[in-house]
Amino acid sequence: MNIVLCDLTHETVTLSIDSMPVGIGYIASYAYKYFDNNCTIELIKSPSELSDYIKQNKVDIVGFSNYCWNVNLSCNYARYIKSISQNVVTVMGGPNMSNQEHDREVFLSKHPEIDFYIHEEGEKGFLEILKRYNESKSLEEMKFRKIPGVMFLTPLGNLLYGGPLERIKQLDEIPSPYLEGLMDKFFKQMLNPMIQTNRGCPFSCTFCHEGDREYFVKVNSFSVERVIEELEYIGNKIYNQTVLTISDSNFLMYKNDHIICNKIRELQNKINYPKVIHCTTGKNNPERILKGINNLAPGSLTMTASVQSMNRDVLDNIKRSNISLDDFIEIQKKLHKSNPDYKNISEIILPLPGESINTFYNGVRALINSRVDNILSYTLMMLDGTELNTKEVREKYQYVTKYRMIPRSYGIYNQSKVFEIEEVGVSTCDLTFDDYIECRVFSLFIASTYNHGVFDALIKYLRSLSLDPFEFILEGFSSLKENPKLWSIFLDFKNETIDELFDSEEELISYFSNVDNYDELTSGKHGGNLMQRYWVKTYVNNYELLTEFIFNIYGRILFKSYDSNIIKEELRDLKTYLKLKREGVYSLSNNKLIGSFKHDVPLWMSSNEDGKLSDYNSSEVQYQAKIDNSKKSQLSKLYKQFGDNEQSVGKISTRLHVSQFYREFYKI
Repeated sequence: MNIVLCDLTHETVTLSIDSMPVGIGYIASYAYKYFDNNCTIELIKSPSELSDYIKQNKVDIVGFSNYCWNVNLSCNYARYIKSISQNVVTVMGGPNMSNQEHDREVFLSKHPEIDFYIHEEGEKGFLEILKRYNESKSLEEMKFRKIPGVMFLTPLGNLLYGGPLERIKQLDEIPSPYLEGLMDKFFKQMLNPMIQTNRGCPFSCTFCHEGDREYFVKVNSFSVERVIEELEYIGNKIYNQTVLTISDSNFLMYKNDHIICNKIRELQNKINYPKVIHCTTGKNNPERILKGINNLAPGSLTMTASVQSMNRDVLDNIKRSNISLDDFIEIQKKLHKSNPDYKNISEIILPLPGESINTFYNGVRALINSRVDNILSYTLMMLDGTELNTKEVREKYQYVTKYRMIPRSYGIYNQSKVFEIEEVGVSTCDLTFDDYIECRVFSLFIASTYNHGVFDALIKYLRSLSLDPFEFILEGFSSLKENPKLWSIFLDFKNETIDELFDSEEELISYFSNVDNYDELTSGKHGGNLMQRYWVKTYVNNYELLTEFIFNIYGRILFKSYDSNIIKEELRDLKTYLKLKREGVYSLSNNKLIGSFKHDVPLWMSSNEDGKLSDYNSSEVQYQAKIDNSKKSQLSKLYKQFGDNEQSVGKISTRLHVSQFYREFYKI
């Protein structure tokens, strides 16, 4: 058997998904374990590589992953392969599938190019397909009776499903695709390694694929020895990659994760990899999470506190369990006290059931007061296979949904335009569409003026005066129209946020199939992540404009209650500090800048206490702010990998934290 397993990603503007396809690697290594002498398996990520391979080789079975970001691309290639030979067996698997029998039948009827669909974990189901293939004389004969773990339409059009297979409890039964050499080719393709230490999630969040059924509630693990061996292998193979992704649902929630962190730190000390670790940290055991972060190189792992909402009723509606706010605040204090380079992220999803504009604003206030570093707001995706995306929930909360392009996920393949589309919630009985749009614009303001410590010195200054930073942020947001140039950027974001929404998939496809509209995608004008692109417009491209605006607004408020002469002098030093540290952070020039202060702001900022800036008064102190050449070299490599347009810079910011490029201060 000549088998191809594909985890395709769009690559029209830039690589949409840049992690190694370890999922299909597991399936391949498990298949080789039982069919070592009877099959060859090729793993493919790139659509262009798949096109070349199927032109040059006779293929018996082709498997495709199904995620929201590649389902249409996968189906496009399945159709193309079927047009070459109807005898090729096409298989699909992945979480992007409904749990409702009717919806499954509709999907398979809509996509006759897919012969078999593997439900839940893929290794055993794919093995069952290989067994059936060996037993059968034809593709039609394969469909005469049920296959465990697999669903398909019979030649008569009836849905057959063999029922879920028992999960693999001892995950080391799956040979490592890294240690077997199956992932070697992807190191040269500059894809970022991905590992998995366990599978499953004990939580029941209704918006998540793992949350609404008992199938994934048990957490099964790979042995820590196996994971350490994989990390050692990756360290020996790494090329110029900077990122390691850990695909666990709750990394650092379990004891063995600390041993894994120790191994990662060993690699960081030895080869300076990984610079960044992408993962979702656990939803409880904050002390264990903090200990794990402290074991790693400062700033390499960001604690992800995915609170989704700070409102208790909303959390109950989505069956979400967060750590308490008091514990959350305490962990932020300990995190920052241990090392100021440690950053954390809190994620919010909008609109969740029961969330209103008031609860949203109150939630952001609570997060800022907890001293979380970054607040990311996401629009709710109506994911197939989740409890939230059911008729009952939609009707109960009166969900109105729209359709939009998944960022950077489009292209022309096999002479057809292919678009990946997501259905998103835009209003409920508790949140109007106008409220949703306002929350989105406010989220951009948070991203531009709070996240990444963009004005951290100013926020610290407000706290040193026992003032609430959120009130100043809210006043800044309300005053945007006072600065026409800055307001025009936010107004463009608002309009694009509305314009990117379509009433149906068909309407979206029709619009972007037009040549002129499609050209707007390929040029980067549309089709990217709006929040990332406009963050680049505000923070990266217009930092000086943004800084002047923020200091004018905040100063205006402060002058009402404090001596204006003292405030002006202190704000002047704060502004100097921030511009020296952050202006032009993504530029390959301006490595060194010099500034003078009447207050020793760099020394004040290095203190973890909320002491007053006036205590650091000085006749005059001078600093040089600079970034070392190795970081500039790393940035140059990222530009070569992703490009240097606004979409690309936004992508880079998710791969290497912007704080990596902040200048350091040296007293002259």
